[in-house]
Amino acid sequence: MRKVVEVVPKTYWDDKDWIHAHTTELSYEYPDRWIAVADGKVVAASKSLAKVEREAAKITGREIRQISVFFIPGVDTIYGAD
Repeated sequence: MRKVVEVVPKTYWDDKDWIHAHTTELSYEYPDRWIAVADGKVVAASKSLAKVEREAAKITGREIRQISVFFIPGVDTIYGAD
């Protein structure tokens, strides 16, 4: 029996790295939201994961599993509210 291994495109990993590098600024701009990033740009943001995935797939023409999607906690969540 053969095992099929799906290769994740390099763009997915590049976008994932971009999200991690910009987490602080993203937490101010998109607090407590899901974001989808393609080619180093936020292409969709919402409190709904399903909505972000649909919009990002439509905008980019990529399959959902090829799009970097992350939840961005707000600054208060990260650093604690005073």
